[in-house]
Amino acid sequence: MRAQGITLKSILLGLVLAIVLAASTTYVGLKVGRTISGSIPAAILSIMLLRCFGRTNIFEHNIVQTTASAGEVVSAGMIFTIPAMVIIGYWQSFSYWETTLIALVGGLLGVAFSIPLRRVLLIEHALPYPEGVAVAQIMQTKSVKEGGKMLIYGSIISAITVALQEAFHILSGGVQYWFRIQKAAFGFGCEFSPVLLGAGYLVGIRIALQTLFGVLLTWGVIVPIYSCLYNPFMGLEKSADIAAAVVTLWKDHIRYIGIGAMFVGGIHAVSIVLPSLRVSLKSAIHSIEDGKMKYEKNASDIPLKYVLLAVLGLGIATYLIYSHFLSEAHLSPYLHYTLVMLATGLTLLVAFIGAANAGYLTGTLGSTNTPVSGILISSVLIFASILILINKLFSLNIHFGNIPSAEQTFSGAGITIVFATLVALTSCLSSDNMQDLKAGAILGATPWRQQVMLCAGVAIASIVIAPILQLLYEAYGFAGSTPHPNMDKAATFPAQSAAFCAVLAEGIFAGTIEYHMLSIGIGLGLLFLISNHFTKKYNKGFLHIPIQIVASGMYLPLAYVIPFIIGGVISHYTARKMPALQKGETNSMLFASGVIAGNALIGVLIAIPLAQGFDFNAISPHLPENITTALGTAAFMFIGWKLYSAGLKIIR
Repeated sequence: MRAQGITLKSILLGLVLAIVLAASTTYVGLKVGRTISGSIPAAILSIMLLRCFGRTNIFEHNIVQTTASAGEVVSAGMIFTIPAMVIIGYWQSFSYWETTLIALVGGLLGVAFSIPLRRVLLIEHALPYPEGVAVAQIMQTKSVKEGGKMLIYGSIISAITVALQEAFHILSGGVQYWFRIQKAAFGFGCEFSPVLLGAGYLVGIRIALQTLFGVLLTWGVIVPIYSCLYNPFMGLEKSADIAAAVVTLWKDHIRYIGIGAMFVGGIHAVSIVLPSLRVSLKSAIHSIEDGKMKYEKNASDIPLKYVLLAVLGLGIATYLIYSHFLSEAHLSPYLHYTLVMLATGLTLLVAFIGAANAGYLTGTLGSTNTPVSGILISSVLIFASILILINKLFSLNIHFGNIPSAEQTFSGAGITIVFATLVALTSCLSSDNMQDLKAGAILGATPWRQQVMLCAGVAIASIVIAPILQLLYEAYGFAGSTPHPNMDKAATFPAQSAAFCAVLAEGIFAGTIEYHMLSIGIGLGLLFLISNHFTKKYNKGFLHIPIQIVASGMYLPLAYVIPFIIGGVISHYTARKMPALQKGETNSMLFASGVIAGNALIGVLIAIPLAQGFDFNAISPHLPENITTALGTAAFMFIGWKLYSAGLKIIR
């Protein structure tokens, strides 16, 4: 039966779902600022859809889920960083071949590096990998018909809601109200976003409240204090003017505080896993030096010699990528090849460490909560610092700004973002591979079959990711960067991780970082670290402050964070009403996944006419604002109520 895992129908369905998940994850990640694992929805869809083709078995479901999840993870790795290329102005659009090659090389490196780590993390350390276990449990469930219905039901409701919001403007997309007390600005904003509500539900109350702490600190304390010192607030009387000024104030100044705190949290996240990472790397390198892999009976990986050949080939491809970008610097041949070789070697080294790090963290936290930002921060700082040092030592003709000049066409920020993208992809694919292999181990699947199909999923996702990114960029814009002059920069997708990467890379080279605000954020991060030390020392763990999550609340727009928090609160009250949440997946978990998927997919579909310049206003009914606001509020509350009510049943 195991040989039946890779069949024509499982391959085709897996590749189709990989494309769907790549598109939906790109939309969600750019809008929400984080990605939600699609492994469980992929498992449900696999079971439902494969039944349409007649007789099937659990190994085919495993192959479909493994292939589909690769599409989601390639998208996640790309959106963490590569949109920064257009945000800083280095690219005017997403070059198809450059974007595709970067995605393909980084994704395949992640799969290759994770293979020797399988024994270390799955067998020797036996890490739990919670999402992998959940996927295996779903596939072993005899009936998922009810769960499948909830997944589709949530998708339909969400898609209709978003279409009425973003295309036809019958439902309001959100509300906000701002006012002044003396010169200090106060206010509230909330987007009626199904995807944010669903994402908050999935992550739960703990992360929601931790995010709320960052929101209150920024918008309840820092913004009012800073607005007192900010001249544009002098004499403002209309709330609309105050709202616009507050957004500008936060974007241009205050968000650097969140970046500073995130920087501290990212470095700390890497440091706390160094002991375990050192053990994992030592074991993995030892297994490679032995030249043999001793795994459990009936389980084998892709042979090590093929893995090493693949790494060699991918190393050559990495060399060509850097050679292409560095050719713009007009260096002497000797310096060009030396710098390219150094960049290639550094990429392979840091990417392998990132793969081990992400694989280990995913085993304990799950892939959705793995702090990839810490890996990104470290990679940007390492590469940028080395590039600046080499430039000073050899007096290279390198322009370190964000947009190349006529005489010096190379951008230090641009190639740093390429480096960070390759590391992010490798880390994300290693994380995903470990989850899928955990599920496969429980089901009795063969690892090499899963690894082959992961490569197939990476390939198909790499082929489609550039058009998807370009489509969403043309329709919505990213983090204040818009392809058309008449687009509203305040309404662009936040693209949180990519915007953070852009600010960091650009700021290092061009000196555009507001260091005084960044220093405040770093100081807050260090203060949180000290506080956490004493809460641990005196056994007050409930006062622990997770720096990266709090920093996300400080960095994201207020209106985006509020529905996320509401989703977490709904999750909490569902859990109190239904203790069986601890025993299995509830319908609301799948309903929430459907809400996210429906929002994302309809958002991509709406982007197609928007990117072509189609004006939906021409066919919209133009209802009064108070009516659209009331309807939007009602729709938002209805989805929240369905999340709650669906959670009162578990999958049987």
